[in-house]
Formats: sequence, C-alpha cells, structure tokens
Amino acid sequence: MWLEDTGNINFKLDKRFRRKIFSLGPFALWESFRIIQYNDMNSPNLLYRRGVGISEKYMDYKPFIFVYKFLNKIFYSEYQVNNVKNTKFIKRYSFIKDIFPDIKRNEKLEKLGI
Repeated sequence: MWLEDTGNINFKLDKRFRRKIFSLGPFALWESFRIIQYNDMNSPNLLYRRGVGISEKYMDYKPFIFVYKFLNKIFYSEYQVNNVKNTKFIKRYSFIKDIFPDIKRNEKLEKLGI
C-alpha cells in the first residue's frame, strides 16, 4: 500500500509516496518515490530510493547495526530520472499516471483508437 505525503507548496508539483515492502523482525525493506517539478519551465523529475530500516529499540545493539548496514549494502538503491513522463515507471506504477492528466487523457484516447 502506497502512502502519500504532503509536499512543499513552493514548487509547482511535489508528491511523495512511500511503502514498506516487507518486514522481518526489527528490519523493514522500504521504497519511496518523490515526483517534483520546480516550475513550469522544467519537466517533472522522479527521485527513487529503496533501503532497509531498523526499529529504534534495536539501534543500540551492535549485532543488529551490523546486520542493518549489511542489508543496506545489498538492497540500497537511489536514482533520479529527469523526465518522469518518458520512463518505465509510468507503466509500472499507476499512481504516477494519476498525477499527470495529459498522460491519462492520451491513454484514454489510445484505447478509443483516436
């Protein structure tokens, strides 16, 4: 389930989505998307992050910190896409399509054969 965060009102578009993929004991694998457009002249950018989190009550135990760092070396991923409208994420995640009315309109017209 994707949770939407409120964004910064200083930008034309700022949407943030996050979700927990799965949990195993004190560890949780998560991913987040941030779609941001600074002004009308820029195309919308996508910032993607995936990583492992740890429960706060286990942060003082060195074995858990070691496992946490090891899991983040394996699963951590971060990248930025400069024009989110021309990426594979549009097809893969439907909530990104809902942000852009022109993409939804084009998709409906394509289904109608226009």
